[in-house]
Amino acid sequence: MEEVREVMRRRGFKKIAASATASQALARLQSSHDALFVFSGQQFLGVVNLYYSFLRHHPQPQEKVERILYRPPHLVPSDSLLKAARLMAEARLYWLPVLEEGNFRGAVSAETILRRLARSPQARQPLAEVGFSPAIYLDEKATLAQARQLMLHHKTTRLIVTRRQKPVGILSSYDLRQKKLAAVGSRPRLGNRTSGGETPIRDLYHRGLVTVDYQVNVRQALRQLLTAAVGSLVVVREGKIVGLVSYRNFLKYFSRPTFRPPWRLNFRLNLPAEEKLFFNRYLGQLFQRRPILREKIQRLDLVFSRQTRHPSPKAYQVTARVWASGQKAFTLIIRGGHPRRLLPQIARKIKEQIKKS
Repeated sequence: MEEVREVMRRRGFKKIAASATASQALARLQSSHDALFVFSGQQFLGVVNLYYSFLRHHPQPQEKVERILYRPPHLVPSDSLLKAARLMAEARLYWLPVLEEGNFRGAVSAETILRRLARSPQARQPLAEVGFSPAIYLDEKATLAQARQLMLHHKTTRLIVTRRQKPVGILSSYDLRQKKLAAVGSRPRLGNRTSGGETPIRDLYHRGLVTVDYQVNVRQALRQLLTAAVGSLVVVREGKIVGLVSYRNFLKYFSRPTFRPPWRLNFRLNLPAEEKLFFNRYLGQLFQRRPILREKIQRLDLVFSRQTRHPSPKAYQVTARVWASGQKAFTLIIRGGHPRRLLPQIARKIKEQIKKS
């Protein structure tokens, strides 16, 4: 596994002095994923970004950066890319500092991490394995204050904007920044109701949605996300929105503990790809919930077949060949009306057989 030292930047990231003002910091933030690294002389103090420094707080335009900075988790050069992905996902921060013996060495970005992880075997899995964020909708007639409140409530930086209940665009925390920036110097505080909070969002959001099909794999979706230079993709299944997949979703996915499934599935009948994916996901959840299966089963072969072309209570069959530690291999056969209903039954019988031995 690659280490942080191989991808960190020693220059080319944004710095700002602790004595700078909130309005100066805000003007330099170019996206909701952007961050400024705050220094006092050579000493690193923290970071400033839109979410922690401006959405969660209401700094005055002339307030010093040192009062609104966020102290993020840090990496060391020997940390793995997976640890970097995990910390970014947990902190909701897409730039992290790299320190060594308390000294600032550089910075690493989520974009760089994801470009490297897109080469890994995990990136070949279906996009559905990543998990989607729910789509949060807001009418274009809503105000900036309502948008900000919705983002904070759902802990998100993006909303899907609708017109007559139809999705027409995306509103990000960076779009809210535009109105705040215009208000700097002419309002007593940034981001409150007197600084344009009652302004409708219709003139600020980005028209159009960058969509990705539910059926693609992780690598294809990642390439689309990075090429489009957006923070998230709208996942579409048969023309309907099923959620959003963002940098954070991908970071969480890659930072999960690696689990090598011990099962092999053999389908001797025609099933749609979505149905086959269901069986893999069901088994994955089952092994996570049942420690006895996870600890005992070394190999599990499942064969799905159809016994008759005509509908009947026992039209389908699942044959399980099980190799478990400390006992001989055994075979179980279950017949029934549909493979989805048979899988819980075969799982229960496998568990019972293992407990007997």
